[in-house]
Amino acid sequence: MAIYSIRMRASKNNEHISGAERIASSMDIQKTVSALINRALLHEIGKPDEINISVERLKQKKIKKLKALNITTILVDDYKQGRQCASQLLELIGVDKRAIKKAMDYMANGASPDKKNMRGAMIIDYKTGKRIEPDRYRGIRASRMDIAKQAEARLISTLKKMRINNPYIREAIVLATKVANAPETIAELCWSDEPSYQAGYVASKRFGYVRFPYLKEKGSPFGGRAFFIDSKKLDLEMYINFLEQQAVLITRIGRCKPPVNWNTFLNEAVIPAP
Repeated sequence: MAIYSIRMRASKNNEHISGAERIASSMDIQKTVSALINRALLHEIGKPDEINISVERLKQKKIKKLKALNITTILVDDYKQGRQCASQLLELIGVDKRAIKKAMDYMANGASPDKKNMRGAMIIDYKTGKRIEPDRYRGIRASRMDIAKQAEARLISTLKKMRINNPYIREAIVLATKVANAPETIAELCWSDEPSYQAGYVASKRFGYVRFPYLKEKGSPFGGRAFFIDSKKLDLEMYINFLEQQAVLITRIGRCKPPVNWNTFLNEAVIPAP
């Protein structure tokens, strides 16, 4: 049976407002496209001016199958505490304070040159904070990814038990797993540009997907993603090609740990010597 990558992008007033990715069989294309269009039409910012749907056949042998990152939730009181803990976690992974501050400042104030949200992610050197993505308006869009139906059912069941099940976290886990499995990725920082959604995460192969219920102010329209890399060891073209072109399917889920506070996380986490 033929397999397809289905991608939706929606914009309003020439600004990106919604996007989603699916990998589906030929039998499921129509209902998948319909669900993605409905998602765009129901966006909290309002109905989009334009919805673009892309359907591309994939070669099944070239689809990379991955296990999802382990999931941990760190309990914080507000976005300020969330950013402080996220910063400390990024430092544990090896990201320099300067790079963390620059990434957070960009994401909190609009990362594109016109001080609006980027359509994709920043690529940031983990030591200097220098941005190296070719287009600072578009950024890098991790694409062609999804989770298999059986794995998704297990993930939904697990997240429901933790009372954190929603489409945002499920899709973020898929994206974060793909990004973390690029050998050049050191860590990822993300929070949503959805005004009502305050949660965000730090992801890495070392600690998995670490979620913070608050990483931005309620009502803020700013958000985005930063991929931290070592620019001295990076083949930028190959890195971007993996993120944007390599099809990835999550076939197994990781562990989902009960929510903990920051100190408990530190005490329980295995932190190898750098």
